Amino acid sequence: MSKAFFTVTTGPFTLLSNFSTGSKSLVKEFCVNVLQNQTLNITFTPSINTSYAFINGIEIVSMPTSLYYSQFGDKGVRLVGHNSQFHIQNNSALEMIYRLNVGGHSISPINDSGKLFRKWLNDTDFFLASNVNSISNGAIQINYTSIPPYTAPKEVYQTARTTRTSEDNKRYNLTWRLPVDSGFKYLVRLHFCKIQPEVKQRSNKGFRISIRNKTVEISADVITWSGGQGIPVYRDYVVMIPNKKSNVKTPLFIELRPNANSSSGYSDAILNGLELFKLNNSDANLAAPNPEVPHPLSASPSPSPLKSPAPQPLPYKNSKSGTKSVSFIEATVGVISVIFLLGLTIIWRRMRTKSIKSETPPILQAVGRRFTLQEIKTATNNFDRDLIIGKGGCGYVLRGYIDHEHTPVAIKVFRPTSSQGFREFQTEVEMLSKLRHPHLVSLIGYCNDERVKIIVYELMAHGALRDHLYKTDNPPLSWKQRLEICIVQQSSKLNATSRAVSGEE
Repeated sequence: MSKAFFTVTTGPFTLLSNFSTGSKSLVKEFCVNVLQNQTLNITFTPSINTSYAFINGIEIVSMPTSLYYSQFGDKGVRLVGHNSQFHIQNNSALEMIYRLNVGGHSISPINDSGKLFRKWLNDTDFFLASNVNSISNGAIQINYTSIPPYTAPKEVYQTARTTRTSEDNKRYNLTWRLPVDSGFKYLVRLHFCKIQPEVKQRSNKGFRISIRNKTVEISADVITWSGGQGIPVYRDYVVMIPNKKSNVKTPLFIELRPNANSSSGYSDAILNGLELFKLNNSDANLAAPNPEVPHPLSASPSPSPLKSPAPQPLPYKNSKSGTKSVSFIEATVGVISVIFLLGLTIIWRRMRTKSIKSETPPILQAVGRRFTLQEIKTATNNFDRDLIIGKGGCGYVLRGYIDHEHTPVAIKVFRPTSSQGFREFQTEVEMLSKLRHPHLVSLIGYCNDERVKIIVYELMAHGALRDHLYKTDNPPLSWKQRLEICIVQQSSKLNATSRAVSGEE
Protein backbone atom coordinates (compact mmCIF):
# COMPACT_ATOMS: atom_id res chain seq x y z
CA MET A 1 0.00 0.00 0.00
CA SER A 2 2.95 2.33 0.50
CA LYS A 3 3.49 2.25 -3.29
CA ALA A 4 -0.12 3.02 -4.26
CA PHE A 5 0.15 6.57 -5.59
CA PHE A 6 -2.05 7.40 -8.55
CA THR A 7 -4.04 10.06 -10.42
CA VAL A 8 -7.74 9.86 -11.34
CA THR A 9 -9.19 11.83 -14.25
CA THR A 10 -12.49 12.01 -16.06
CA GLY A 11 -12.86 14.07 -19.22
CA PRO A 12 -10.97 17.37 -18.67
CA PHE A 13 -11.10 17.10 -14.87
CA THR A 14 -8.40 15.88 -12.50
CA LEU A 15 -10.24 14.38 -9.53
CA LEU A 16 -7.22 13.05 -7.61
CA SER A 17 -3.52 13.67 -8.16
CA ASN A 18 -0.61 11.66 -6.77
CA PHE A 19 -3.20 10.31 -4.37
CA SER A 20 -2.67 7.73 -1.64
CA THR A 21 -5.26 6.22 0.69
CA GLY A 22 -2.59 5.37 3.26
CA SER A 23 -3.96 2.75 5.62
CA LYS A 24 -7.54 4.05 5.50
CA SER A 25 -10.57 2.96 3.53
CA LEU A 26 -12.56 5.88 2.19
CA VAL A 27 -15.19 6.96 -0.30
CA LYS A 28 -14.79 9.94 -2.64
CA GLU A 29 -17.89 11.51 -4.19
CA PHE A 30 -17.82 13.79 -7.24
CA CYS A 31 -20.42 15.50 -9.44
CA VAL A 32 -19.69 15.76 -13.18
CA ASN A 33 -21.99 16.53 -16.08
CA VAL A 34 -22.27 13.97 -18.87
CA LEU A 35 -23.85 15.17 -22.10
CA GLN A 36 -26.28 13.11 -24.10
CA ASN A 37 -24.58 10.35 -26.15
CA GLN A 38 -21.33 11.05 -24.28
CA THR A 39 -19.28 8.26 -22.65
CA LEU A 40 -18.11 8.66 -19.06
CA ASN A 41 -14.45 7.61 -18.92
CA ILE A 42 -12.73 7.33 -15.52
CA THR A 43 -8.96 6.79 -15.79
CA PHE A 44 -6.62 5.62 -13.01
CA THR A 45 -2.94 6.28 -13.70
CA PRO A 46 0.02 5.31 -11.46
CA SER A 47 2.04 8.39 -10.51
CA ILE A 48 5.43 6.77 -11.25
CA ASN A 49 6.63 3.50 -12.74
CA THR A 50 7.16 1.87 -9.34
CA SER A 51 3.66 2.73 -8.03
CA TYR A 52 0.26 1.28 -8.85
CA ALA A 53 -3.40 2.35 -8.89
CA PHE A 54 -6.37 0.45 -7.49
CA ILE A 55 -10.11 0.80 -6.86
CA ASN A 56 -12.53 -1.37 -4.86
CA GLY A 57 -15.83 -0.09 -6.20
CA ILE A 58 -17.47 2.56 -8.37
CA GLU A 59 -21.06 3.82 -8.08
CA ILE A 60 -22.61 6.05 -10.73
CA VAL A 61 -25.91 7.70 -9.78
CA SER A 62 -27.92 9.98 -12.04
CA MET A 63 -28.97 13.18 -10.28
CA PRO A 64 -31.19 16.14 -11.22
CA THR A 65 -29.14 18.87 -12.88
CA SER A 66 -30.85 21.43 -10.67
CA LEU A 67 -29.67 19.80 -7.42
CA TYR A 68 -26.30 21.56 -7.11
CA TYR A 69 -25.81 23.40 -10.42
CA SER A 70 -27.24 26.83 -11.27
CA GLN A 71 -30.13 26.77 -13.71
CA PHE A 72 -30.87 29.07 -16.61
CA GLY A 73 -32.45 32.25 -15.28
CA ASP A 74 -31.16 31.77 -11.72
CA LYS A 75 -29.69 34.86 -10.13
CA GLY A 76 -26.76 32.74 -8.93
CA VAL A 77 -25.22 32.03 -5.54
CA ARG A 78 -23.95 34.74 -3.21
CA LEU A 79 -20.14 35.02 -3.26
CA VAL A 80 -18.95 35.47 0.32
CA GLY A 81 -17.08 38.75 0.84
CA HIS A 82 -18.20 40.22 -2.49
CA ASN A 83 -21.22 42.15 -3.69
CA SER A 84 -21.73 39.77 -6.58
CA GLN A 85 -23.33 36.47 -7.48
CA PHE A 86 -21.60 33.29 -8.62
CA HIS A 87 -23.04 30.80 -11.11
CA ILE A 88 -22.10 27.13 -10.80
CA GLN A 89 -22.26 26.05 -14.42
CA ASN A 90 -22.94 22.43 -15.31
CA ASN A 91 -19.56 22.25 -17.06
CA SER A 92 -17.98 22.39 -13.59
CA ALA A 93 -16.98 19.46 -11.40
CA LEU A 94 -17.73 19.26 -7.69
CA GLU A 95 -16.30 17.13 -4.90
CA MET A 96 -18.42 16.42 -1.84
CA ILE A 97 -16.38 17.30 1.25
CA TYR A 98 -18.97 17.22 4.07
CA ARG A 99 -22.62 16.25 4.25
CA LEU A 100 -23.93 16.60 7.79
CA ASN A 101 -27.23 15.88 9.49
CA VAL A 102 -27.01 18.65 12.06
CA GLY A 103 -28.15 17.58 15.52
CA GLY A 104 -29.27 14.15 14.33
CA HIS A 105 -27.91 10.67 13.74
CA SER A 106 -26.10 9.52 10.61
CA ILE A 107 -28.32 8.55 7.69
CA SER A 108 -27.27 5.60 5.52
CA PRO A 109 -27.32 5.87 1.70
CA ILE A 110 -30.27 3.48 1.45
CA ASN A 111 -32.38 5.92 3.48
CA ASP A 112 -31.52 8.98 1.40
CA SER A 113 -34.26 10.77 -0.50
CA GLY A 114 -34.71 10.69 -4.28
CA LYS A 115 -32.76 7.40 -4.61
CA LEU A 116 -29.54 9.42 -4.68
CA PHE A 117 -27.81 7.15 -2.13
CA ARG A 118 -26.01 9.95 -0.29
CA LYS A 119 -24.66 9.40 3.20
CA TRP A 120 -25.39 12.02 5.87
CA LEU A 121 -23.01 12.06 8.83
CA ASN A 122 -23.64 13.26 12.37
CA ASP A 123 -22.10 16.71 12.93
CA THR A 124 -20.67 16.05 16.43
CA ASP A 125 -17.02 15.96 15.28
CA PHE A 126 -17.33 19.41 13.68
CA PHE A 127 -19.59 21.28 16.10
CA LEU A 128 -17.66 23.39 18.61
CA ALA A 129 -20.06 24.28 21.45
CA SER A 130 -20.65 20.94 23.15
CA ASN A 131 -22.94 22.51 25.76
CA VAL A 132 -25.63 23.31 23.15
CA ASN A 133 -28.21 20.57 22.84
CA SER A 134 -29.83 19.26 19.69
CA ILE A 135 -33.57 19.11 19.15
CA SER A 136 -35.78 16.68 17.24
CA ASN A 137 -39.43 16.40 16.29
CA GLY A 138 -40.16 13.13 14.55
CA ALA A 139 -43.89 13.79 14.64
CA ILE A 140 -43.81 16.93 12.54
CA GLN A 141 -44.95 16.59 8.93
CA ILE A 142 -42.30 17.83 6.47
CA ASN A 143 -43.98 19.63 3.56
CA TYR A 144 -41.74 19.99 0.49
CA THR A 145 -43.51 23.03 -0.94
CA SER A 146 -40.46 25.30 -1.38
CA ILE A 147 -37.88 22.72 -2.51
CA PRO A 148 -37.99 19.27 -4.19
CA PRO A 149 -38.19 16.20 -1.88
CA TYR A 150 -34.87 14.88 -3.22
CA THR A 151 -33.01 17.89 -1.77
CA ALA A 152 -32.57 16.10 1.57
CA PRO A 153 -34.45 13.35 3.47
CA LYS A 154 -37.09 14.33 6.01
CA GLU A 155 -34.88 13.01 8.85
CA VAL A 156 -32.51 15.90 8.17
CA TYR A 157 -35.27 18.46 8.65
CA GLN A 158 -36.77 16.74 11.72
CA THR A 159 -33.58 17.33 13.75
CA ALA A 160 -31.55 20.50 14.34
CA ARG A 161 -29.32 22.51 16.61
CA THR A 162 -30.71 25.75 17.97
CA THR A 163 -29.60 28.48 20.36
CA ARG A 164 -32.82 28.10 22.34
CA THR A 165 -31.70 25.02 24.25
CA SER A 166 -28.62 24.69 26.44
CA GLU A 167 -27.75 22.91 29.63
CA ASP A 168 -27.23 26.15 31.56
CA ASN A 169 -30.15 28.06 29.97
CA LYS A 170 -27.76 30.45 28.24
CA ARG A 171 -27.61 31.32 24.57
CA TYR A 172 -24.51 30.34 22.64
CA ASN A 173 -23.44 30.85 19.07
CA LEU A 174 -23.68 27.82 16.81
CA THR A 175 -20.24 27.25 15.25
CA TRP A 176 -18.92 24.50 12.99
CA ARG A 177 -15.26 24.03 12.11
CA LEU A 178 -14.66 22.29 8.76
CA PRO A 179 -11.03 21.61 7.67
CA VAL A 180 -10.66 22.17 3.90
CA ASP A 181 -7.96 22.47 1.23
CA SER A 182 -6.75 25.98 0.43
CA GLY A 183 -6.80 27.48 -3.05
CA PHE A 184 -10.34 26.42 -3.99
CA LYS A 185 -13.88 27.79 -4.01
CA TYR A 186 -16.49 25.92 -1.99
CA LEU A 187 -20.26 25.66 -2.24
CA VAL A 188 -21.82 25.92 1.23
CA ARG A 189 -25.43 24.72 1.47
CA LEU A 190 -27.31 25.33 4.72
CA HIS A 191 -30.59 23.47 5.31
CA PHE A 192 -33.31 25.04 7.50
CA CYS A 193 -36.71 23.96 8.81
CA LYS A 194 -38.64 25.26 11.82
CA ILE A 195 -39.68 22.22 13.84
CA GLN A 196 -40.35 23.74 17.29
CA PRO A 197 -44.13 23.60 17.97
CA GLU A 198 -43.99 26.91 19.84
CA VAL A 199 -42.38 28.81 16.92
CA LYS A 200 -45.01 29.70 14.35
CA GLN A 201 -44.49 33.41 13.69
CA ARG A 202 -41.82 35.41 11.97
CA SER A 203 -38.99 36.83 14.06
CA ASN A 204 -38.49 40.57 14.43
CA LYS A 205 -34.69 40.38 14.40
CA GLY A 206 -33.79 36.95 13.01
CA PHE A 207 -30.24 35.64 13.37
CA ARG A 208 -26.87 36.38 11.82
CA ILE A 209 -24.98 33.92 9.59
CA SER A 210 -21.20 34.23 9.09
CA ILE A 211 -18.96 32.16 6.82
CA ARG A 212 -15.21 32.52 7.23
CA ASN A 213 -15.74 35.53 9.51
CA LYS A 214 -17.79 37.33 6.85
CA THR A 215 -21.47 38.07 7.43
CA VAL A 216 -23.70 36.61 4.71
CA GLU A 217 -27.08 37.13 6.41
CA ILE A 218 -27.79 39.97 8.87
CA SER A 219 -31.33 38.95 9.83
CA ALA A 220 -32.08 35.40 8.71
CA ASP A 221 -35.59 34.14 9.45
CA VAL A 222 -36.60 30.63 8.47
CA ILE A 223 -40.37 31.26 8.65
CA THR A 224 -39.99 34.19 6.24
CA TRP A 225 -37.86 32.12 3.84
CA SER A 226 -39.98 28.96 3.86
CA GLY A 227 -43.48 30.27 4.48
CA GLY A 228 -44.31 28.30 7.61
CA GLN A 229 -43.52 25.64 10.15
CA GLY A 230 -42.36 22.23 8.89
CA ILE A 231 -41.49 23.62 5.44
CA PRO A 232 -37.81 23.04 4.55
CA VAL A 233 -35.66 25.53 2.69
CA TYR A 234 -31.96 25.96 1.97
CA ARG A 235 -29.52 28.76 1.25
CA ASP A 236 -26.37 28.46 -0.92
CA TYR A 237 -23.14 30.46 -0.67
CA VAL A 238 -19.77 30.23 -2.43
CA VAL A 239 -16.64 31.00 -0.41
CA MET A 240 -13.02 31.26 -1.58
CA ILE A 241 -10.25 29.80 0.57
CA PRO A 242 -7.01 31.65 -0.36
CA ASN A 243 -4.08 29.54 -1.47
CA LYS A 244 -1.40 28.69 1.09
CA LYS A 245 2.03 27.27 0.49
CA SER A 246 1.52 24.75 3.28
CA ASN A 247 -0.40 21.53 2.65
CA VAL A 248 -2.04 21.76 6.07
CA LYS A 249 -5.84 21.92 6.00
CA THR A 250 -7.43 25.33 6.53
CA PRO A 251 -10.33 25.52 9.00
CA LEU A 252 -13.54 26.95 7.52
CA PHE A 253 -15.79 28.35 10.25
CA ILE A 254 -19.56 28.64 9.85
CA GLU A 255 -21.32 30.55 12.61
CA LEU A 256 -24.95 31.32 13.45
CA ARG A 257 -25.54 34.01 16.07
CA PRO A 258 -28.89 35.16 17.53
CA ASN A 259 -29.72 38.86 17.26
CA ALA A 260 -31.05 40.89 20.18
CA ASN A 261 -34.86 41.03 20.22
CA SER A 262 -36.71 43.71 22.17
CA SER A 263 -39.69 41.47 22.93
CA SER A 264 -38.10 38.10 23.74
CA GLY A 265 -34.51 39.13 24.53
CA TYR A 266 -33.04 37.15 21.61
CA SER A 267 -34.31 35.44 18.50
CA ASP A 268 -33.13 31.88 18.15
CA ALA A 269 -30.83 30.56 15.42
CA ILE A 270 -31.37 27.11 13.93
CA LEU A 271 -29.65 24.79 11.45
CA ASN A 272 -30.86 21.36 10.28
CA GLY A 273 -28.30 20.27 7.71
CA LEU A 274 -25.03 21.30 6.07
CA GLU A 275 -23.36 20.35 2.79
CA LEU A 276 -19.97 21.49 1.54
CA PHE A 277 -18.66 20.95 -2.00
CA LYS A 278 -15.29 21.85 -3.52
CA LEU A 279 -15.41 23.46 -6.99
CA ASN A 280 -12.76 22.81 -9.60
CA ASN A 281 -10.26 25.61 -10.22
CA SER A 282 -9.41 27.24 -13.54
CA ASP A 283 -7.14 24.28 -14.43
CA ALA A 284 -10.10 21.86 -14.16
CA ASN A 285 -8.44 20.49 -11.04
CA LEU A 286 -10.10 19.23 -7.86
CA ALA A 287 -7.04 17.52 -6.43
CA ALA A 288 -5.46 18.78 -3.24
CA PRO A 289 -1.71 18.44 -2.72
CA ASN A 290 -0.60 15.42 -0.72
CA PRO A 291 0.10 16.09 2.98
CA GLU A 292 3.73 16.69 3.83
CA VAL A 293 5.67 14.08 5.76
CA PRO A 294 5.16 15.03 9.44
CA HIS A 295 8.12 16.59 11.19
CA PRO A 296 9.18 14.71 14.34
CA LEU A 297 8.31 17.75 16.46
CA SER A 298 4.79 17.87 15.03
CA ALA A 299 3.87 14.27 15.70
CA SER A 300 1.98 15.00 18.91
CA PRO A 301 -1.78 15.50 18.34
CA SER A 302 -1.90 18.05 21.18
CA PRO A 303 1.22 20.18 20.69
CA SER A 304 2.65 22.17 23.53
CA PRO A 305 3.37 25.85 22.89
CA LEU A 306 6.93 25.24 24.04
CA LYS A 307 7.61 22.69 21.28
CA SER A 308 5.63 24.08 18.37
CA PRO A 309 7.25 25.55 15.27
CA ALA A 310 7.21 29.11 14.90
CA PRO A 311 4.95 31.60 13.20
CA GLN A 312 4.15 35.23 13.90
CA PRO A 313 2.98 38.26 11.93
CA LEU A 314 4.14 41.74 12.97
CA PRO A 315 1.70 44.03 14.80
CA TYR A 316 0.75 45.74 11.54
CA LYS A 317 -2.29 44.44 9.69
CA ASN A 318 -0.30 44.61 6.48
CA SER A 319 2.71 42.82 7.92
CA LYS A 320 4.80 40.22 6.18
CA SER A 321 6.12 37.36 8.29
CA GLY A 322 9.63 36.05 8.06
CA THR A 323 11.16 32.78 9.13
CA LYS A 324 14.35 31.81 10.87
CA SER A 325 16.16 28.56 10.72
CA VAL A 326 17.22 26.94 13.95
CA SER A 327 20.60 25.28 13.98
CA PHE A 328 21.28 22.22 16.11
CA ILE A 329 24.73 21.48 17.50
CA GLU A 330 25.69 17.84 17.78
CA ALA A 331 28.03 16.96 20.62
CA THR A 332 30.13 13.83 20.55
CA VAL A 333 30.01 11.33 23.38
CA GLY A 334 33.64 11.89 24.18
CA VAL A 335 33.23 15.56 25.15
CA ILE A 336 31.62 14.78 28.51
CA SER A 337 32.88 17.94 30.19
CA VAL A 338 31.31 20.17 27.54
CA ILE A 339 27.95 18.41 27.91
CA PHE A 340 28.16 18.75 31.69
CA LEU A 341 28.88 22.48 31.49
CA LEU A 342 26.16 22.92 28.90
CA GLY A 343 23.67 21.19 31.20
CA LEU A 344 24.62 23.45 34.09
CA THR A 345 24.22 26.49 31.87
CA ILE A 346 20.73 25.41 30.73
CA ILE A 347 19.62 24.77 34.31
CA TRP A 348 20.97 28.15 35.43
CA ARG A 349 19.22 29.96 32.56
CA ARG A 350 15.90 28.27 33.24
CA MET A 351 16.08 29.12 36.94
CA ARG A 352 16.98 32.71 36.08
CA THR A 353 14.16 32.95 33.50
CA LYS A 354 11.66 31.53 35.95
CA SER A 355 12.69 34.00 38.64
CA ILE A 356 12.38 36.89 36.19
CA LYS A 357 8.89 35.88 35.03
CA SER A 358 7.49 34.66 38.34
CA GLU A 359 5.80 38.00 38.88
CA THR A 360 4.03 40.18 36.37
CA PRO A 361 5.66 43.62 36.36
CA PRO A 362 3.34 46.44 37.47
CA ILE A 363 3.64 48.05 34.04
CA LEU A 364 2.04 44.97 32.43
CA GLN A 365 -0.69 44.81 35.04
CA ALA A 366 -1.82 48.26 33.92
CA VAL A 367 -2.28 47.39 30.25
CA GLY A 368 -4.70 45.04 28.53
CA ARG A 369 -6.34 41.94 29.92
CA ARG A 370 -4.30 39.20 31.50
CA PHE A 371 -5.26 35.69 30.33
CA THR A 372 -4.40 32.47 32.13
CA LEU A 373 -2.69 29.70 30.21
CA GLN A 374 -5.81 27.55 30.57
CA GLU A 375 -7.91 30.30 28.97
CA ILE A 376 -5.49 30.38 26.03
CA LYS A 377 -5.63 26.58 25.69
CA THR A 378 -9.43 26.70 25.67
CA ALA A 379 -9.43 29.50 23.09
CA THR A 380 -7.10 27.57 20.74
CA ASN A 381 -8.33 24.00 21.29
CA ASN A 382 -5.07 23.24 23.15
CA PHE A 383 -2.91 25.00 20.54
CA ASP A 384 -4.42 23.11 17.60
CA ARG A 385 -2.00 23.35 14.65
CA ASP A 386 -4.90 23.60 12.21
CA LEU A 387 -5.64 27.03 13.71
CA ILE A 388 -2.20 28.45 12.84
CA ILE A 389 -2.60 31.52 10.61
CA GLY A 390 0.91 33.00 10.70
CA LYS A 391 4.53 32.06 11.28
CA GLY A 392 7.85 33.71 11.96
CA GLY A 393 11.14 33.36 13.77
CA CYS A 394 9.81 34.53 17.13
CA GLY A 395 6.72 32.35 17.40
CA TYR A 396 3.46 31.50 15.74
CA VAL A 397 -0.05 32.97 15.61
CA LEU A 398 -3.27 31.02 15.97
CA ARG A 399 -6.87 31.90 15.46
CA GLY A 400 -8.92 31.45 18.62
CA TYR A 401 -12.16 32.30 20.38
CA ILE A 402 -12.53 33.95 23.80
CA ASP A 403 -15.51 34.83 26.01
CA HIS A 404 -17.43 31.60 25.50
CA GLU A 405 -16.37 31.47 21.83
CA HIS A 406 -18.16 34.74 21.08
CA THR A 407 -15.08 36.78 20.13
CA PRO A 408 -12.56 35.69 17.44
CA VAL A 409 -8.97 36.72 18.20
CA ALA A 410 -5.40 36.25 16.96
CA ILE A 411 -3.11 34.67 19.57
CA LYS A 412 0.65 35.12 19.20
CA VAL A 413 2.76 32.54 21.06
CA PHE A 414 6.46 33.37 21.57
CA ARG A 415 8.93 30.50 21.42
CA PRO A 416 11.22 30.20 24.47
CA THR A 417 14.16 29.98 22.05
CA SER A 418 13.17 33.11 20.12
CA SER A 419 15.44 36.13 20.00
CA GLN A 420 12.76 38.19 21.70
CA GLY A 421 13.24 38.00 25.46
CA PHE A 422 10.91 39.04 28.23
CA ARG A 423 11.88 42.71 27.91
CA GLU A 424 10.97 42.74 24.20
CA PHE A 425 7.69 40.96 24.99
CA GLN A 426 6.91 43.60 27.65
CA THR A 427 7.84 46.43 25.28
CA GLU A 428 5.53 45.09 22.56
CA VAL A 429 2.61 44.83 24.98
CA GLU A 430 3.20 48.38 26.24
CA MET A 431 3.58 49.80 22.71
CA LEU A 432 0.42 48.15 21.37
CA SER A 433 -1.57 49.28 24.41
CA LYS A 434 -0.76 52.90 23.52
CA LEU A 435 -1.32 52.70 19.75
CA ARG A 436 -4.81 52.95 18.28
CA HIS A 437 -5.23 53.36 14.53
CA PRO A 438 -7.56 51.88 11.87
CA HIS A 439 -4.55 50.27 10.13
CA LEU A 440 -2.97 48.83 13.30
CA VAL A 441 -3.95 45.67 15.08
CA SER A 442 -5.43 46.43 18.52
CA LEU A 443 -4.14 44.72 21.65
CA ILE A 444 -6.69 42.72 23.64
CA GLY A 445 -4.47 41.18 26.32
CA TYR A 446 -1.52 38.96 27.16
CA CYS A 447 -0.52 35.81 29.06
CA ASN A 448 2.65 35.42 31.11
CA ASP A 449 2.03 32.11 32.89
CA GLU A 450 4.34 29.10 33.27
CA ARG A 451 7.27 30.49 31.24
CA VAL A 452 4.99 31.15 28.25
CA LYS A 453 4.78 34.57 26.61
CA ILE A 454 1.54 35.15 24.66
CA ILE A 455 -0.12 38.25 23.20
CA VAL A 456 -3.80 38.37 22.17
CA TYR A 457 -4.75 40.70 19.30
CA GLU A 458 -7.96 41.46 17.46
CA LEU A 459 -8.39 39.05 14.56
CA MET A 460 -7.85 40.36 11.05
CA ALA A 461 -10.44 38.29 9.21
CA HIS A 462 -9.36 39.55 5.76
CA GLY A 463 -5.71 38.59 6.26
CA ALA A 464 -2.53 40.59 5.77
CA LEU A 465 -1.79 43.16 3.06
CA ARG A 466 0.04 40.60 0.93
CA ASP A 467 -3.16 38.51 0.84
CA HIS A 468 -4.72 41.30 -1.25
CA LEU A 469 -1.72 42.09 -3.47
CA TYR A 470 0.09 38.94 -4.59
CA LYS A 471 -1.38 35.98 -6.48
CA THR A 472 -4.73 36.01 -4.71
CA ASP A 473 -8.41 35.86 -5.54
CA ASN A 474 -9.19 38.37 -2.78
CA PRO A 475 -10.54 41.79 -3.81
CA PRO A 476 -7.61 44.12 -4.64
CA LEU A 477 -6.93 47.25 -2.64
CA SER A 478 -7.57 50.61 -4.24
CA TRP A 479 -4.64 52.95 -4.82
CA LYS A 480 -6.04 55.27 -2.16
CA GLN A 481 -5.98 52.45 0.40
CA ARG A 482 -2.42 51.54 -0.55
CA LEU A 483 -1.29 55.15 -0.15
CA GLU A 484 -2.93 55.40 3.29
CA ILE A 485 -1.11 52.26 4.44
CA CYS A 486 2.23 53.64 3.19
CA ILE A 487 1.64 56.89 5.08
CA VAL A 488 0.79 55.05 8.29
CA GLN A 489 3.91 52.87 8.11
CA GLN A 490 6.15 55.87 7.40
CA SER A 491 4.56 57.81 10.26
CA SER A 492 5.11 54.89 12.64
CA LYS A 493 8.80 54.71 11.66
CA LEU A 494 9.27 58.45 12.22
CA ASN A 495 7.61 58.28 15.64
CA ALA A 496 9.80 55.33 16.65
CA THR A 497 12.92 57.25 15.53
CA SER A 498 11.82 60.29 17.51
CA ARG A 499 11.34 58.26 20.67
CA ALA A 500 14.74 56.63 20.23
CA VAL A 501 16.50 60.00 19.81
CA SER A 502 14.77 61.42 22.89
CA GLY A 503 15.80 58.41 24.96
CA GLU A 504 12.26 57.08 25.50
CA GLU A 505 13.02 53.70 23.95
